[in-house]
Amino acid sequence: LFEELVECDQNTLSKTVVVLPTARLGTALMSAFARKFGALTPPLITTLDNFLFHFQSYYNPLEFSSLKVLDSVKEEMLLSSIIMSSGYKHIQLMHAREVRIFFSEISDFDIGTNAFSKIDEILLTDIYKSEQHVGSLFERFDELRDLYEKFAVFCQEKNYMTTTDRLKRAVSILMENWE
Repeated sequence: LFEELVECDQNTLSKTVVVLPTARLGTALMSAFARKFGALTPPLITTLDNFLFHFQSYYNPLEFSSLKVLDSVKEEMLLSSIIMSSGYKHIQLMHAREVRIFFSEISDFDIGTNAFSKIDEILLTDIYKSEQHVGSLFERFDELRDLYEKFAVFCQEKNYMTTTDRLKRAVSILMENWE
């Protein structure tokens, strides 16, 4: 990428947007430019997430103005709070991170509470497990379903949005407006 970019003239380079998977790669690219050119007007270097958020705010600046985006730490804290107040038998505070990742996967695939119905179907058709084992799994997934619903209701009431949901919406806006 660097070799391609250094072939551009200064004017073209200053009007170029480079989207990289991590900010660290952006720092490395800027360092390479500094070693090669000394002083220059660099391209705009950004991560995919930042590019999507910028694009979304350009096309729909008011859509997210009242929403507060939860980062992963805030999501885990909120889940921990719900876990503590709900007195679940199987879900404990130490599970908040894994629960957050599981809920993010559910969101990524747009299956919402249907995920738990699918899990119920799978458990019911598993003829190789003992009744006691399947019963325990049902209890665990019922607790997860309850936690998922409480988390969703809380987020809706407080105008919170997860980072995963914001990214999905930003991609949707990008797809709608891409020319």
